Amino acid sequence: MSGREVVSSVEQIILHPSYNPNTFDSDIALVKLTLKVTFSKYVRPICLVPPGTRTDDTFAPSFAATVCVTVGWGFTSSPVGRRNDVLMQINLSITPRILCESLVLGAASDYQNRFVFPSDPQFCAGGMLGEDTCNGDSGGPLMCLHADGKYYLHGITSYGTKSCGLLNKPGIYTKIAAFTSWISANAV
Repeated sequence: MSGREVVSSVEQIILHPSYNPNTFDSDIALVKLTLKVTFSKYVRPICLVPPGTRTDDTFAPSFAATVCVTVGWGFTSSPVGRRNDVLMQINLSITPRILCESLVLGAASDYQNRFVFPSDPQFCAGGMLGEDTCNGDSGGPLMCLHADGKYYLHGITSYGTKSCGLLNKPGIYTKIAAFTSWISANAV
């Protein structure tokens, strides 16, 4: 540990009431920490996208193909790989919805979720060879830089293929814009 991180126990986990572990619909939870977090140069809050933000809309040029960044301590490859003890990051492009549906449905047997269907409020990102989140990254952020110079949380890593980083097999993310009202109502 570098001394820059904050370590806390979890006081409460609030699952979304519509969460479905079979389809990963509403794959979002809030975590209440026992420790009050003090912001610093290294510990910062993230902005939430406004409700209704069209992150993956094929006809929304402001976000389709936008490069975003995701971070995690997950495996570097699968099915065989090693877990990281250093926070890793990678830039990923958001995949337009029409392409996302076509790619994912065309390769459903390769995905960890046998009921795979990137339904709204989910979206795809990545799909370039070697560029992906992997096992152990679930729950991590997908953040995009906006014109105001701030990063906004657009997605949460949900699931992907059985092997990570495959060409034309993007990862599936929970769309934050669909849950900002729920987050606001339940954040303490």
